[in-house]
Amino acid sequence: MIKIFLGCTSIICAFIVLCTGFLISALSSVQNAAHNVNSGAFEYSIFNINWFWFLVPVILIVIGFSLLYSAREE
Repeated sequence: MIKIFLGCTSIICAFIVLCTGFLISALSSVQNAAHNVNSGAFEYSIFNINWFWFLVPVILIVIGFSLLYSAREE
């Protein structure tokens, strides 16, 4: 039961970290647009996210699914 709880929690945490990364990346793009006097336009790309905000959720998803898979065998 603990493995199921930890697996589900880590999968949910992965999506929370990923969404936080997208928000922080978007806010930094807004800050860069505010400081740029010439183009004040807001530019954001989904691929503009830092590698850390993508790597941590992938690791958490792998850990979560491995915990759920190992709990299935018990």
